[in-house]
Amino acid sequence: MDPDFQLPEKRAKKSRAMKQAFIEEYADQPTDDLNTAVDEGVNLIEKLANTANNLKGTTIKALYEAAANITAATTVMSERAQGTQNSGMLEEMRTEINVLRKELEALKKDLRATKEENKKLRA
Repeated sequence: MDPDFQLPEKRAKKSRAMKQAFIEEYADQPTDDLNTAVDEGVNLIEKLANTANNLKGTTIKALYEAAANITAATTVMSERAQGTQNSGMLEEMRTEINVLRKELEALKKDLRATKEENKKLRA
C-alpha cells in the first residue's frame, strides 16, 4: 500500500465526519468498551480480507497487517491508560512516604534531645 495515498476530497470529508461522530460517541465510554469497539472493527477487516475473492493477495496481506497493527497499538494504549489510573495510587503512596519521612526526622530529633538530656543527667 502507498503510504502517501490520500482519499479524494469528497470521501475525505465523509471520513472526517464519520471519525468525528465516533469520537463523540466514544468520548464518555470506558476503556473496555473502546477495546471492544476496536476488536469488532478489526474482526470486520479480517473477515473482509478472508471472504473477498476479488482482492489481490498483496491487498489481503495489507488488510491483515493493518488489523494486527491496530490491535497491537490499542493494546499498548490500553495498558498505558491503566498505568495512568494507577498513578493516583502512586501519588497517594508518595504523599504517605513524605509524611513518614517527616515523622522519622521528628523522632530522630527527639532521640537526639533525649540522648543529650540523658548525658547531662549522668554528668
